[in-house]
Amino acid sequence: MIAKNNITHHYHLFNKNTWYSSLVLAVLLFGTFNASSQAPPGAVASSYSSSIDWSVSDNFSSLDWNKWTYRKDNGSNGIGEGSQYVYIVNNSFVSLRGSGSAKKGGGLSALRTTSYGFYVTKFRLIGFPESNSTAWHPAIWSSPFNLGVEDRRVSPLDPDWNEIDMMEFIETGYWHTQFAPRRNNQLEPPSGRPQLYRNESGFDAWRTLGLEYHPTYQQLWEYVNGSWSKIGNKIYTSGFENTTRKIYYKCLPAPQYWVLSNKYNATWGFYQGDSWMHVDFFHYYPYNSGSSGARTTTSLPDQDVASGEVMEYGGLESLSLVPNPVVSHLMFNGIKDGNYTIEVTDLQGKLVINTQIDVTANRGRLKVADLTDGVYILRIGDGTTTKSFRFIKN
Repeated sequence: MIAKNNITHHYHLFNKNTWYSSLVLAVLLFGTFNASSQAPPGAVASSYSSSIDWSVSDNFSSLDWNKWTYRKDNGSNGIGEGSQYVYIVNNSFVSLRGSGSAKKGGGLSALRTTSYGFYVTKFRLIGFPESNSTAWHPAIWSSPFNLGVEDRRVSPLDPDWNEIDMMEFIETGYWHTQFAPRRNNQLEPPSGRPQLYRNESGFDAWRTLGLEYHPTYQQLWEYVNGSWSKIGNKIYTSGFENTTRKIYYKCLPAPQYWVLSNKYNATWGFYQGDSWMHVDFFHYYPYNSGSSGARTTTSLPDQDVASGEVMEYGGLESLSLVPNPVVSHLMFNGIKDGNYTIEVTDLQGKLVINTQIDVTANRGRLKVADLTDGVYILRIGDGTTTKSFRFIKN
């Protein structure tokens, strides 16, 4: 457990009001941390852009209010707004301070969305006892809501959606990385949430993590001594039951807002002193296969849903499927003229439509009005290649 005088030391070192007088000491103790980001590992680099998307990424040399807003203080959520809770240290990293006396912590909420890609962040946790429960709940996570003062949310919201916890500290003394899927807007219980990684020590040390948010899986990486290594479990999210744990996952390309926060919840734990979450940088390398940036449909780009393998396509590479969700007719846009085979199955694999369509003027359509409301998989083939989409019938 961290001694009280050590916690007090960190409070004086990182409190914005006393920062300037402690500048020299801070540099000696911690140095500067805004080093260049680590590109995705070579083994998977071809799946992701080699360039950082700076419209959403940040080195935290200053607070960029074109990218972030404060996480909103609703009076009871353990979040406080303002520079006493969120501030930049030495033009190098952002500090999200938790005040035990105020019972509030700081948070930043993204103003722009991301989707599939490789995410890299460098963080550390100061003032977190490793042997006792704590009231503090720092996390780096995403969902279709930013929970910010400047409120942003995905609309329309797919009833099946994801929360991604890249780093979430749990009150009993560990942090983990987990995938938290919703089905029909209901969160899977804790026993059903696939956990990628768990860590129980060394919270005050800087760590550089990389998270692959891929159409068919998630994998956590760590950058140590100049190289990337896979850590934890690889979670497959192909849209069907996981054959090992019998839990339904799916990895939607739906837009995600990222949130960095260090919130207070007194009911959670014993330690209720001050705390800090530091984030040196947060970088996003978009997925290469047409999935970079925000997406507003639930179609799976260039993915064979049954096998989870990425395929190469000929005349189907520019096909888009709209609207999604759909009420009566699906439109096939940007497709070459010709005859195509269509198969539609429900999520249990039952074939519900087996037909052919003729495409003229690069457009075709399929009647789905008679289907029961729900989620379906559509496969379209031209005789040599096949492309798959997921769509929602309302």
